[in-house]
Amino acid sequence: MTLHHRICLALGLCCSLPSLGHALDLYQDDRFDLRMKLRLEAVYGDATNQWDSGTSRFGLKGRAKLDEDWSLFGESEWGYRMDLGADRHEGDDIDRRLGYAGISHSRFGSLAVGQQWSALFDVAWWTDMGWRFGSAAFGAYNFADYGVTSGTARAKDAVVYRNGYGDRLGYALQAQPKRTHKDLGYGVNASLDQSMGGSLVYDAAPNVQLGAAYYQNRYTDVTPGHGIAEGDTGHLSLLGAKYEDGKLFLATNLAHGDNWEIAENGQFYDSLGTQVYGHYHFDSGWRVHLNTNYLTYLGHRSQGYERKTVIPGLSYHFIKDKALVWLEYQYDYGNHFDGVGYSGNDDTWAVGLYYQL
Repeated sequence: MTLHHRICLALGLCCSLPSLGHALDLYQDDRFDLRMKLRLEAVYGDATNQWDSGTSRFGLKGRAKLDEDWSLFGESEWGYRMDLGADRHEGDDIDRRLGYAGISHSRFGSLAVGQQWSALFDVAWWTDMGWRFGSAAFGAYNFADYGVTSGTARAKDAVVYRNGYGDRLGYALQAQPKRTHKDLGYGVNASLDQSMGGSLVYDAAPNVQLGAAYYQNRYTDVTPGHGIAEGDTGHLSLLGAKYEDGKLFLATNLAHGDNWEIAENGQFYDSLGTQVYGHYHFDSGWRVHLNTNYLTYLGHRSQGYERKTVIPGLSYHFIKDKALVWLEYQYDYGNHFDGVGYSGNDDTWAVGLYYQL
């Protein structure tokens, strides 16, 4: 079966799947608001040749108004992974993605504690818009758990304060306690402390935002032989720009990392990465997008490891951003470590059905 026929078959199967899920306000009045969140996704890709549950998740989100200025808020979210084809794995499971609580004031801002989207992600999400592929060059999804331990994505045990200055500037500050003996991937274990950073988002013009973010961790109890020593610090700096007008969305991130990424040869290395994402949403419901990622090494420790992808995509939205079918194709010009050296990667594609409350 040709690639064209496989894609057509998968899209046809997507369109034939029922839309499962409905909005659910568990409780709502003048002071309290408790809602259930639900996202259902079915994805088929040529890397596995079977269906999986993609970014499916569910959760609860609530807010309690104390008076005209003060409110309490919180959110819990779980993701569930399963194979939808005949060859289901025994490892299907549910994992907690978010779990935090906080307090907010109309003037003094908000303070939240727990596992939550990081201060850095206030800028990073601008190019984290692909359906299956991308987000490989901005540094937020580093290590084995994709930025949970490092504190730059769904930050674990984070304390985040958010506020603004005037009508155009928003800022966030973040810190984390020590995380001990974490598996960072590729045989590296370490404890992380002295973790802190923040972000700035500026409304530069109508529909235009500029952003900057920074985060750091110090490494201790490090597995030897992986390019860093006891007490070394990892840094990630991020710049971003975004334009959004309801139909056209354009964004870019530029990231610089010191001891922030681990190459496939198991070595920490310094990196420079850029991501560019753009889409146009037509009145007919069709959306076209293009997503590019380029991460290169600085220095010699990675021995030439690079991530380079170009990802065009197409989606049809029955309800904009809520109910849709999508297709992505990833042209991969990067490389992977085969135990001896680096070799090229294969291109890949995926299609999916997406429904969100």
